[in-house]
Amino acid sequence: MANTKGYGYPVHRNCVNFQNGLCTLSGVAVNPYGAACPRFTPRSTTKTLRSGSALPEAKQPSQMYTSQISRAKAPLNPTDYARGAGVSNAGGIVANVQRTLDICKEYGVDVEARTTVDPTVTDSERFIREIARDIRDRYAVYYLQQYDNTGEVLRLKKLAPPTKERLIELAEVALGEGLENVYVKTREDGLGRMG
Repeated sequence: MANTKGYGYPVHRNCVNFQNGLCTLSGVAVNPYGAACPRFTPRSTTKTLRSGSALPEAKQPSQMYTSQISRAKAPLNPTDYARGAGVSNAGGIVANVQRTLDICKEYGVDVEARTTVDPTVTDSERFIREIARDIRDRYAVYYLQQYDNTGEVLRLKKLAPPTKERLIELAEVALGEGLENVYVKTREDGLGRMG
């Protein structure tokens, strides 16, 4: 398993969202060696471009970025994105995400998009359909990953994660919008390709 570095499981310090002892997603202090939450995103061993940042000019082809990981929290409109990302004003964020996707496409950077399916926000066919429309032709792989209620986000601990069957239904929605390379990821069964 990547980024376990001797622990046998992912830990906070190996997550891209861990900085100076804090989870940048939740804003809470976390034990750097504690088990990572369901939103764990491993630090890459290759250069990646985070959503919303600009691609620097490359002087040589060897300096080009080769992959980009994008958390597809919501459809790329300010209202849905604000709800999915838990922010009040998402207009600028959405514009930056769209710009990043366009730059990646222009420079030939493969984008991996991930949506964590959470029963309170992202577990809707409309949500997934709109995300699929927004990323179509601008991504290489799309992952629908199961929300995991064993993490540290207190408001979500009491909620049951979506079933594998539900993830498959949502993957079929994405496939129906013309996406290819769609995967579902569950705690029980790991990663499975849907199309």
